[in-house]
Amino acid sequence: MVDYTSTVSITFIRKERQMEMVRHKPKTIYNLDSNEKYSEARIVGGNPIGLIDFNSTPHLWAVEIYKAMHGRRWVPEQVAVIQDRPKYKAATGAPKRTYDLVLAQLSGNDAFQTNQLMDGINRYITSGVVNCALATQAMEESIHSRSYSVMILDVTEDRDYVMYLHQHDKELYLKDKAVGEMYSRLYDKDDPTTNDLLLCFVANLLLEGMIFFGGFAAMFALEEYFPKSSEMIAEINHAA
Repeated sequence: MVDYTSTVSITFIRKERQMEMVRHKPKTIYNLDSNEKYSEARIVGGNPIGLIDFNSTPHLWAVEIYKAMHGRRWVPEQVAVIQDRPKYKAATGAPKRTYDLVLAQLSGNDAFQTNQLMDGINRYITSGVVNCALATQAMEESIHSRSYSVMILDVTEDRDYVMYLHQHDKELYLKDKAVGEMYSRLYDKDDPTTNDLLLCFVANLLLEGMIFFGGFAAMFALEEYFPKSSEMIAEINHAA
């Protein structure tokens, strides 16, 4: 899975590392009195008019990411995960428990990410084309969430139990909570610092680069028991 927020994070760290630890307000959407040239847009800390100009941006890498994401389209119904239902009913012990935990984790994380990207990080990003790349990633996360919903509906026996498993499993709760607390630095204040933004970017790196891959690896390991579910995860991984 390619995490486009991580790309933003790394670029931001490299290019803005000399930026003093100023405080940031969410960008103004209709900012027609701004005199900032689009060719001088900054990833964070700019004063954008609110226009999106794919022709004059200094962040051409974001344009390439945006185009690449739009070149990959699929729908969850392409994979007949319902074929795993008899196998799920027959499964016992660790395979079934692992399936529930992994599906609960992935479902929750992508649901949070859908909102996190748009309602959290993106409101502080002041480059229009980077906004577009993150908006497209948020849409992809919502497709992933629907994929997990299809798996929960078509395969498991108690969909509410799997969806809200974090309420019953302490380790799953603590794993999700740890990342959420890193994000919270962005929401607990009206004017987060650059350090707060960087911590939020690190949370994205951990979530996308470690936690998601750990869940994917576990589901791939269950391919013998749930082949169609493993195929669905492979599609998500490829599409992302």
